[in-house]
Order: sequence, then C-alpha cells, then structure tokens
Amino acid sequence: MKNYFVKSLVAVFTLTFISSAHADVDLNVIQQASPNPAFDVFLVQATATAGDLVASFKDLSISGVHNITENAAGGGQSTSLDSIGGTFWNPNWSALDTHLLLDLSGSNLTTSPGFAIGETNDGTNPGGLTATELEGPSPFGSFGGGAGMGSLSFSVNTDQITLLAPRPTTFDLMQVVVPAGGIAFLNVVSESDQLVVDTISQFPVTAIPEPTSLVLAGLGLIGFVGTRRRS
Repeated sequence: MKNYFVKSLVAVFTLTFISSAHADVDLNVIQQASPNPAFDVFLVQATATAGDLVASFKDLSISGVHNITENAAGGGQSTSLDSIGGTFWNPNWSALDTHLLLDLSGSNLTTSPGFAIGETNDGTNPGGLTATELEGPSPFGSFGGGAGMGSLSFSVNTDQITLLAPRPTTFDLMQVVVPAGGIAFLNVVSESDQLVVDTISQFPVTAIPEPTSLVLAGLGLIGFVGTRRRS
C-alpha cells in the first residue's frame, strides 16, 4: 500500500466513485463555519451525475469523528435529524455532532426492516468541552451529554435508505465533525436510478481552501468502483 504525506492537513475522507464514463453518485465535502475553534465542521452532499437521481444508500461508515451522546448516563445516540432534539438533547450540541442530515421518520424516504445506525463514542472529550457546555437542556441540566471520538455506520446487503419520488439530484447527506486538523475516513455505497455503485478501490483526498469554502482534491490515482445494471 502506498503512503501519502499531506502538508497542512485539514481533513481526509475516503470516498467512492465510479468510472467517469457512466452516471454515478459523487460526494462533495464543504467546510462549514464552526462554533468552536477546537473543531472543523463539514457538510457532505450526495450528487447524481449525467442526469441521474440519487435513489438509495446500502452502506455507510465513517470513523475518526466527534460525537455527542444525549443523556450520556442513559446511553442515548444522535445519528440522524430525527434522533437529535429529544427531551435530553441540548440544541447547542447539534453543530458539534456527526450525524446524518436525514429525517428517517419523514415521508420522503423509507428504511428497510430492522434498519439501525450504530454509533460509538469513547467519551474522551477531545475538544475540552466544559461541564456547562455538556449540561442537558433546561430543566434537565443534570442529564448531561457525553463528548468523544467514535464512528457512525450501517451496513447490510440490501438497500437501507431509499429516497422516494420526487428523488433529488443533490441533497445534504450528513454533517461531519472532527477535532481541528483531524482526520476522518468515510465510505459510502450508493445507488442512482440507473446504476449500483460498489466500492472496490479507494483513494485519499484532502480539503483544499478556496475563497468561500473547502473542496476536495485528489492525491495519487483515482480509485475506480464496479458498476452493474439494475435488473
């Protein structure tokens, strides 16, 4: 395996693409304003190309990210829009938590039977959030949150999240939070209306500053992924 050295590294994401000769679903990473200088915050958008629409996601995993656990003593999770904002969720935590930007209880998508997102949190609080910052919402201040590094994932062999008509060409997939200058690794298997996109090779990319945002630039050779026609 080749080793890559990145100077002034901001964040590294491992993404999946297919050959440019076919339609595909690309992931675009855009840096967002961070409410806390200890963290870098990124928006991940999914975009179908060549006139396609984003259809579904089979598989997603990301590691090396910052998570905040609701009601840390009770072991709550914050994995998507419908799982944050609960009774013990402090709204100030949302901008510092990694989660899908999807409402899994909404009417514009379906999930497969038994679908669940797994999240880990090691409780190390790498950003040094204070006890006050981790207090639960009023009047549940004593039900504090837990901050730490971890992962977020779902994975099986069938479509897990299916978008319903009218399907989008581009939409916000997730928010990713890493300690400032940190590294995260993201892998997604997605499907357009025409093609299934499966990872067989990957390549590292790094966020490069532009006037208004950070975009991704490739390092080394582009990794290709296999495609197959829907039956």
